[in-house]
Amino acid sequence: MKLTIVGLGFGEKKGITLEALDTIKNSSNVILRTKHHPTVELIDEMGIKYKTCDEFYEKADNFEELYKSIAKKVLEESKEKDTVYVVPGAPSILESTAFHIIKDEPDVEIVEAVSFIEPCVTASKIDIGEGLVLIDAVDVNFYNLNPNFNIMITQLWNEFIISDVKLALMEIYGDEYEIEAIYSAGIKGEEEIKKLKVFEMDRVLKPDIRLSLVVPTFKGNNFLELLSESSTADNEKNIDKVDIDPELKTAIMNLSQSYKNLKNLVDEGYFEMNEVIFALKSLNNGL
Repeated sequence: MKLTIVGLGFGEKKGITLEALDTIKNSSNVILRTKHHPTVELIDEMGIKYKTCDEFYEKADNFEELYKSIAKKVLEESKEKDTVYVVPGAPSILESTAFHIIKDEPDVEIVEAVSFIEPCVTASKIDIGEGLVLIDAVDVNFYNLNPNFNIMITQLWNEFIISDVKLALMEIYGDEYEIEAIYSAGIKGEEEIKKLKVFEMDRVLKPDIRLSLVVPTFKGNNFLELLSESSTADNEKNIDKVDIDPELKTAIMNLSQSYKNLKNLVDEGYFEMNEVIFALKSLNNGL
């Protein structure tokens, strides 16, 4: 039996391809991840029958369980008959259910669509030449927020997610950093762009599956730059003059010295940076 994953695009009719429409139209078993997407109106207009996975959103205790449950349903049905699974946006862009399906069933056909990325970039006017990191809102944490790059955070669809994202951003960027919220990017008559400070997020933002955040590159010093500067001789002398917690002061100096030693070994050619990265990954993975 054949399984095809089809993208609906970012929400305008021009975001879905003719191939995607033909694939949906010619299938007798169409499953939508959710009916709550503007392009579903086009499928309704064509008189295409389908099932949805919306009931899973109410039953799941967490997002990982939700995505796995939906993937399991789609895989089970595809073993009995040819199935077309339809997802918002593009299947290969931050679509967790598609990744779970492909992990268990690699021989899946993908029919792409125009993702939310293009209209979000157009709306925010960020320079993706500076780099762009895409993160699903449920996966945002201190460790995957890199201020050296533009960050695009998607699918902030409930209050708890917005609050968690706000706290993670505050750890890296501080309370006053300016970000952009984009509702329904690229959808004529619905697109809305708001500039706000990080601390305002849970007061100002209304949860929406089509809400994305754009966090521009941090123009100040990033963590590694600050760490490098703290290891200079002058700063090592100055730290005693700074009024900070003694334990924190000691921890910073130890970390700074370790970074300085490692950087010297790389600069002097004892190790390549890729060797350092591999060693760190090996330690983290217990290899």
